[in-house]
Amino acid sequence: MDYNFLAFITNLRGSQLFIIILVVLILFGTKRLPDIARGIGKAIREFRSSASDLEKEIKTSINKTEVANHASQAPQNEVAAATKENAPTDKIS
Repeated sequence: MDYNFLAFITNLRGSQLFIIILVVLILFGTKRLPDIARGIGKAIREFRSSASDLEKEIKTSINKTEVANHASQAPQNEVAAATKENAPTDKIS
């Protein structure tokens, strides 16, 4: 949401909120208002569910990438360690 919209919502006073509710009642009527509220609630739940699923998918992807990076780095580290151990020494006995 836009910061200006949130600032607008938090600065509403009782009389302003009453006028907004009155206008909504006049426009939609008392019979359609529960259906509209249900629809808004359902949309919010679906949005939150989608956002949660997306967050889980991103975290899973990040974890898989980290595991793959560790797996690819482990053989490189082992090769480097083995090379150091088997490196010829310059000392002549």
